[in-house]
Amino acid sequence: MTDYQFTTKGIDDHTKLRRYADKKIATLLRRLPRGARESANLAVVFTQSSDKKQKSCRITVQLPHQTLVADETTIHLYAALDIASAEIKRQMGEYKTMHSQQGVRHRVARMWRRQST
Repeated sequence: MTDYQFTTKGIDDHTKLRRYADKKIATLLRRLPRGARESANLAVVFTQSSDKKQKSCRITVQLPHQTLVADETTIHLYAALDIASAEIKRQMGEYKTMHSQQGVRHRVARMWRRQST
């Protein structure tokens, strides 16, 4: 399974945050498309503003045909991670719909996308 990069900027103690992020990212790694699991790169970056009031979480998933990015800024780091992971899950669903080779629903979605461009 694909590993991920965990980075913090401006945050001193991040051991509990790392454990929480491991749990959240494990669900994202399970949702990766089968064909993209070996070549996918996932990075999680936590940053804290200079006044220490705003914290942000950025999740980046590089897949073969597309790069998925979710960036969230809140007062609480854990909330930022929750919101960003939910956004990545939604984007992965769209990615699977557009790039899957199976099912009528996928073929119709690809056909619809070709006609609209």
